[in-house]
Amino acid sequence: MKLFFIFMSMILNEKLKSLIKSKRFLTSEHKKKLLKILKEYKDLTENDNYVGTRDNMESNVISKKFTTNADFESYVSQHRGLEILPKEQQAISNYKNIKPSEFTKFFIKYESTDEFSNNTTTIIKKLKEGGKCCWTAFQKIQSLSNSPEEAPIQEADEMPPQNNPPEQNQQTQPQEQPQSQDDKRIEVIKSIPFADELQGSEIISEFLIKLDL
Repeated sequence: MKLFFIFMSMILNEKLKSLIKSKRFLTSEHKKKLLKILKEYKDLTENDNYVGTRDNMESNVISKKFTTNADFESYVSQHRGLEILPKEQQAISNYKNIKPSEFTKFFIKYESTDEFSNNTTTIIKKLKEGGKCCWTAFQKIQSLSNSPEEAPIQEADEMPPQNNPPEQNQQTQPQEQPQSQDDKRIEVIKSIPFADELQGSEIISEFLIKLDL
């Protein structure tokens, strides 16, 4: 059906060009035909939203972003995902940038580490949204450099003198580091809504590209 509308649009464009070139020789009958073609072209471009939509899908595929401070596992579990259908599964499998660490009928999980030692966990589910469906990504970024086991080791010549008073030695004890706030920050990203499996497969392809996994 989409190819039919594109084909019809091309035909109408050609008809318009040929009629406009010969506009000096148009009879009243030709003018009526021209008006009819113009009306058909207007109806086609206004009522069928496919023409031109595919070119803009990538920039419009994300509908909403927000952040929340919550326990990642509990927050994700609160949102029960719908079943990911075969065409949608195929579109996900075709995404070559990164392979999922876990892929079931109800969610996809990606894990990656960047050059700054930030570990990103992304879980994507298909959720109900206003009578339709939408893809929703839950992302948690954890800085591995803040973990206690990666704290720098103090060299021997930097150690405090052993003959210091007990009070001073107690003052030099390292203080317990607070947990990084990034570990509690969840970014939620929602796609534009879709009504069926075909639209879902098209949108998930663009959605994964936008997430830049």
